[in-house]
Amino acid sequence: MKTIKFLFFLIILGFLGLLGYQNQDYFLATTALNIDLKVKSIHYTAYPLPNYAYWGICFAIAFLYMAFKGMIKSFKLGREIKRRDSKIDTLNGKITDLQERLDVFIHDPYIKNALAKNEAKEAGDTTDETKAQERTPDEAIPEALETETPALDKTAEEDIVTEDAAPEETPEKKGV
Repeated sequence: MKTIKFLFFLIILGFLGLLGYQNQDYFLATTALNIDLKVKSIHYTAYPLPNYAYWGICFAIAFLYMAFKGMIKSFKLGREIKRRDSKIDTLNGKITDLQERLDVFIHDPYIKNALAKNEAKEAGDTTDETKAQERTPDEAIPEALETETPALDKTAEEDIVTEDAAPEETPEKKGV
């Protein structure tokens, strides 16, 4: 591709050289630029230069103008890149925070058991628990939280006494 571009540039440069060679009378003729604003005090005549110098000056001014516009555009794009990089950093921070929060839920033993049961069911495990539980993973987590919470045994319930209630008023001791 670079070779094709280089050849194309050489062809264009050759045509411009041919144009300049065939029109030497025009490009080598010297002319002076006049500025006359029809006011007696404002009349200026520039130093006579060959026409190729005027062409070169015009191309140089156009090149400088385009370079200046390109620099302005690159500075704007640099600011845009910095702004988007900062936005990416904040979004990566949010992703990290959400991942940490998700890890807390995944490592919760109740949710972990429900996820393990669902994975076993998807893997084709035929235990009684997986056969009995035919529900979606979205339903498994709330049900796992409800059903797998350890209940207090009766000895622990008897030991728990509130400050307001006397030991003889508890329902377990009244029935015994």
